[in-house]
Amino acid sequence: MRRGTLRRPEQDFRYQLESLKSSATSATDEWKHKLKADADALKATIDRQKQLVDAKFKAQYADDLEDDAYYAVDYAVASIKDAEAAVLAAITARKEADEASSG
Repeated sequence: MRRGTLRRPEQDFRYQLESLKSSATSATDEWKHKLKADADALKATIDRQKQLVDAKFKAQYADDLEDDAYYAVDYAVASIKDAEAAVLAAITARKEADEASSG
């Protein structure tokens, strides 16, 4: 056999090997980019869900504070009415006391 005939299959094999390496590298790079894009999309989804949960929590907290304010105002109004009744009772009692002592 001639030396040139052996080199041709060896060259073909090396060419195919390099082609496979290049394809594998390209496929790996594509896979890495897709994986990174998927991870970024997942992170964005998680961040959005965190924002929604945070917004719902803040809305519920605001609702709770509004309820507390409503009950505080309601309690204050009731206290004012009780104070008015106490003042009227005191005026009536004083008037009756004054009338009893002068009469």
